Amino acid sequence: MDLRLYLLQRLLALGLILVGGSMVIFVILRFMPGDPVVAMLGPDYDQAVAAEMRERMGLDLPLLTQYGIWVGDALTGDLGRSHFLKRDVTELLAARFPTTLMLAVSSLLVALAIAIPAGIIAAKQKGRALDHVSRLVALAGVSMPNFWLGLLLIMVFAVNLRWLPAGGFVSPMVDPLATLAHLVLPAITLGTAYAATITRMLRASMVDVLQRDYILVARAMGLQERRIVWHDAARNALIPTVTVAGFAFGYMLAGTIIVEVIFNIPGVGRLLYESILTRDYPVVQGIVLFNVAIFVIVNFAVDLIYTMLDPRIRY
Repeated sequence: MDLRLYLLQRLLALGLILVGGSMVIFVILRFMPGDPVVAMLGPDYDQAVAAEMRERMGLDLPLLTQYGIWVGDALTGDLGRSHFLKRDVTELLAARFPTTLMLAVSSLLVALAIAIPAGIIAAKQKGRALDHVSRLVALAGVSMPNFWLGLLLIMVFAVNLRWLPAGGFVSPMVDPLATLAHLVLPAITLGTAYAATITRMLRASMVDVLQRDYILVARAMGLQERRIVWHDAARNALIPTVTVAGFAFGYMLAGTIIVEVIFNIPGVGRLLYESILTRDYPVVQGIVLFNVAIFVIVNFAVDLIYTMLDPRIRY
């Protein structure tokens, strides 16, 4: 398939996914328990004031009309205005997203730093003690809840040893070293579970590749085992692993809410958490739609990376 045609098809699919995602987001939020007006005014609110606020916020309009207004504004880059923070959602995302992006990238680096050597070594030692240990560790990593691991790391490295800060965030423009120090524990917390998933995928892929005929031929030709494993086999085994890593990065970007709340990081995840509590519809809708778009774009980028790892792949 021609690359331009493939890109056009993926862009159309991206548009359809965003439309479907926007509908689901809008409907779910409108049927959630709670009322943003009551949340702002308190339980002892005045009916006349509440009615005026609903009219000003457009909540008195039919749902289809509200959806049409929101989608029309979103197409122009206007995701609405926060009812509580009194700022544009686009402005809030622009201010918070760099922090979440740094956390997600750091977490992905942690996951890959653990998963790539662990997966390759486990495959090379298939059936031996090291392989069994790596699989048990990977299973423990997948099963371990983020909130529990985060609190455990805070207790050990921040409270008891006092090596790292327990939470908060410092901009790299202010102090890059402090930024790294504040990212270590959150990145380990978020990256550990995905490291386990990537390790299991890479191990399975490596076991399959190491049994291929060209690997047997390379060994028969007397090539160094290190070159065969880490260059020839690992390069081909990384192709399906890239899919898992790409999805993991998308989940990291969209799923930082628990980690950001635990470590008090002012990112998009924490903003989403606070907005859900206050029923701030424009902010929640804007963040979830933004996360859907990011996830689809990351998935699209993964497909393009395939051609860099294996030139035989063409669309």
